[in-house]
Amino acid sequence: MLKPRATLPLPRDWMRKRLSKLAAQMGDAAETTARNAGIAPGAVDRLIFVGGSSLMEVVEAEMRTRFPHAEGHRGAALTAIVEGLALSAGGGERG
Repeated sequence: MLKPRATLPLPRDWMRKRLSKLAAQMGDAAETTARNAGIAPGAVDRLIFVGGSSLMEVVEAEMRTRFPHAEGHRGAALTAIVEGLALSAGGGERG
């Protein structure tokens, strides 16, 4: 039986090793999406990480490798769409 509030450490290297293939698949999907929209990966200037797997180091590192000129932004899942629209409408300035 598990104790309430029990924790299990997941070492960073262990996580990276086991999730790297999935992160690469996510990177492939992101690049395909950009290309289908007519945007070269080098032209992407923002990556918005809003929760879930996007906040995992292995996923963020993969996306930063695929989109090297993009600035990373972290946002809350419930407000990410609004924040993205505000960034787009304001030319990237947040206020």
